[in-house]
Amino acid sequence: MTSRVQRTVETKLALLRQHDDGAPWTRISAESGVPVRTLARWSTQFRADPTFSRVGGSPPGRRTRRIAPELVEAIEALARSH
Repeated sequence: MTSRVQRTVETKLALLRQHDDGAPWTRISAESGVPVRTLARWSTQFRADPTFSRVGGSPPGRRTRRIAPELVEAIEALARSH
């Protein structure tokens, strides 16, 4: 099992700059330990939105899932009735 290493945005951008300077994804991947697919995903995300400060992270709002208030009320009502 591989462990996930959290990289800073600056580190991710430095890897992306290497590719912009002509280095192939395969070499960057071998040297950094980041899978090629992950590097390509970071590149796509950054190019879609250069202000996206969490390159490689979950899209904004993804981590804070909310349950609809109506559903919360229904669950609480069921809990009170038992």
